[in-house]
Amino acid sequence: MLAPIALAQEEEADSQPPAVGPVRLDLNTRFGDQGQRATFSKPESGGSLTVDVAVSEGGEKRSGFDLVVLYDASQAALEMAEAVDLFEGAFLMSTQSSGRLGLTGLLLETQTSDRAGSVARITFTILDTVESQIALESAMLGTALKIDTLQIGTESAVVTIGTELPTAVLDKPDFDGDGSVGFLDFIIFAGGFGASAGEQSFNAALDLDQSGDVGFSDFLIFAQAFGT
Repeated sequence: MLAPIALAQEEEADSQPPAVGPVRLDLNTRFGDQGQRATFSKPESGGSLTVDVAVSEGGEKRSGFDLVVLYDASQAALEMAEAVDLFEGAFLMSTQSSGRLGLTGLLLETQTSDRAGSVARITFTILDTVESQIALESAMLGTALKIDTLQIGTESAVVTIGTELPTAVLDKPDFDGDGSVGFLDFIIFAGGFGASAGEQSFNAALDLDQSGDVGFSDFLIFAQAFGT
């Protein structure tokens, strides 16, 4: 009598969504997922904030996408949406209700060629700097013959706005706080490389020479500390 119960519990555990799925929201506006899930500083009311929708796999040989994005309409207002990168030039259709955006893109004569990259960018006007979230409710990629529903990760498909990540002065570029400067720190640094103060992807903790941008001199400082 115990086996069916154990099986049911196992099936229920398997049905739980993963923390990281193949479709992701990112606040770094470079194409592809850069892993920035929160603002580094509080955005100003009336300013713009752009969310990148990217896939890490399964993007090749697709002719269309369908996304549903949820947001707090009291904190942010939709400014614009565009198809980019994998779906550059796609015909775009949208439906909108309070705090809910449906976005469908279609390539009329071609298909995507890469397995990973950005699908769309959605820009919001910030109405208030109170902390809130923007999240993917659903995502699909397809062709005329087949449509695949993508798994939504509980962490990778949500971004937080209106918050400010700590940028304490570090005695060395140990960005992940594990006590050493290693590969994960390099990944964090690479994700913010090229950003300047005032851009939403700028992380002051990566600006090691405090010049107002994350550039070559910061890379040299980081490289000197790597492995310590």
